[in-house]
Amino acid sequence: MLEMIINFLLKSFGYLGIFLISLISTSTIFLPAPLYLIIVLSSAYGMNPILVSFFSGLGMSLGELTSYFIGLGGNRLLEEKHRKGVKKFERFFKKYG
Repeated sequence: MLEMIINFLLKSFGYLGIFLISLISTSTIFLPAPLYLIIVLSSAYGMNPILVSFFSGLGMSLGELTSYFIGLGGNRLLEEKHRKGVKKFERFFKKYG
């Protein structure tokens, strides 16, 4: 099924599809797309490997930054809502590593 989705995005959007696949696969844990699948399918459509690498790298970089900033903001939100549980976890982590 994942291969069909990637195939559709590549066929419909080309390099923008590669960017979107890379962005979504690195910013979520629900749709991990292996990089080799993107490369193999894009080569089947005769896409330029340099542009594939560029758009894939750009999408992956922005996806990782998205995850980082969500985690950064989520930490503050978690501390505000569950302060007692966070303190308990910190004590446990300091004690047992």
